[in-house]
Amino acid sequence: MVLSREMILVVANDPAELDIITRQALAAAGFATSTATDFSTAMEAVAAFRPDAMILDVKLAGMNASDLMMALSTQGIELPVIALAPKGEEARVIQAFRVGAVDYLLWPAREPEIISVVERALKELRVRREREQLALLLQQRVQDLTTISHMGKTVTSTTNLPDLFNKIMQAAVQSSQSDSGWLCILEEKGKEFNLVSCHNLPDTISGKIGQSWNDGISQQAVKSGKIVQICGDELRRHPISVFGHSIFVLPIIARQQVIGMLTLMRKEPKPYSDSDLRILEALGDYAAISLANSYLFQANEERARSLHYSIESFQMNQKVSHSLVLAVKQEIQSSIKKIGAIYRRIMMSDTSQLQLKQQERMVQLNVEITNLASLADAMSLPLLERPSLSRSRVLVNELIRSELEQMDPVFKNVRVQPHVNMEVNNYLNCQPSLMGAILRGVISQGLRYSKPGEELHIELDSMPNGSIQMKVEVIGETVTQQQVDRLFMANSSNSLPPERKFLGIGLEPSIIRELIQAEGGDFSIEPLEMGGIRFRVIFPEG
Repeated sequence: MVLSREMILVVANDPAELDIITRQALAAAGFATSTATDFSTAMEAVAAFRPDAMILDVKLAGMNASDLMMALSTQGIELPVIALAPKGEEARVIQAFRVGAVDYLLWPAREPEIISVVERALKELRVRREREQLALLLQQRVQDLTTISHMGKTVTSTTNLPDLFNKIMQAAVQSSQSDSGWLCILEEKGKEFNLVSCHNLPDTISGKIGQSWNDGISQQAVKSGKIVQICGDELRRHPISVFGHSIFVLPIIARQQVIGMLTLMRKEPKPYSDSDLRILEALGDYAAISLANSYLFQANEERARSLHYSIESFQMNQKVSHSLVLAVKQEIQSSIKKIGAIYRRIMMSDTSQLQLKQQERMVQLNVEITNLASLADAMSLPLLERPSLSRSRVLVNELIRSELEQMDPVFKNVRVQPHVNMEVNNYLNCQPSLMGAILRGVISQGLRYSKPGEELHIELDSMPNGSIQMKVEVIGETVTQQQVDRLFMANSSNSLPPERKFLGIGLEPSIIRELIQAEGGDFSIEPLEMGGIRFRVIFPEG
């Protein structure tokens, strides 16, 4: 069975042939048929019915089949022709093929043969028509995409809300060929929808911009979250029908919530097409994104103003803190000088009367004075400077070199040599001052477990997943897992041996881990099997 009633014209003057072909074969198979018995009636039938194919008896009395086919071609009528000829008259079939026949049927023939030859003749026609339909559909899709792209550029070109509302309204009316329309947006408290833009509406309505608005139909779209379309008589019972006879309500949805309603109307009872639906749905998506971006932009502006105020306050507080730190530093240095002078006078006097234990304590006192002096000097390290709040792409290798250079006095104080392996450059998107403090903290942790004359191994490399890995290792005394776990507790520095020299100012392990994890990385500490400890930092892909 055919999928549609395609028209077949049968041109023959034998009533028996016509009956078998049209009624018994084609009509029974679902085809529509028409008949003609001569040249003139055949041309009239072609003009009247525009058949999809024609079965032409090539031995019609008083007519040359070739003349009929030539006449059709002259008038620009493309019609697949099946040559009908009695068995033994194959020469006539060959002649018909020369002037354009696409197939043949030898008579007498059975119904399946007739249907089969017609199906073959229509196959190419059906393919061509399908291609034409696809071409038209593709053309319509391209036109829709062009319209959608233009609307997207128009709607997303501004973050000013009143301007954005008007552009959404203008794009919707123009793309759908509507006569009027209005846009309502959910107000901040999320209870009512306010009218924010309208087109071609009376002043009594356009004057309500910024006020609550309910047209009696749009609320259906809010409740269902789906498009509402009413056309013709059904709309007349609604008061809004005074503006037109076809209405289209598109809910604007963001985060699974209706945040707006775009309503369009046509004066004529003409429903909105599938093409209109595709374009307006795309516009609704653009509108939702643009509204979200505009709200986000406004929130960011407010946040930027707040942040700017915070930075100004921070800078002022830093000036006060810096002044106080300098004052404390001067007082500490002054006291250290006085204590040092007293210590030297004691040591220059006769110390033979001191017991051995007292002499050892004097040596310890000298170490603590030295550490205190180092602490006073360290109070001017960049850790107390104002950190940069902006992120930038920095070379981690340079950050490590810079921190090692600043910590050089500390390394010399504890007589530890840094051994650095950074063969490949690694970049990271971060706040340089914050990352510098983190790196300094990790290196300081390594120094805590270093003994005079040892090396502190610092290695930087890339991992297969694109992350950056920094390892700080000390090979020496055995460190237990329990000691490692204790490092992440508060005041872990209190567990250091009392004879340790000053190791610089650095962040504690718990703070380092918190800062690294906030950046999407990780910080871990692990004891080494051969004795010693490893501090490992994983930075996210830069």
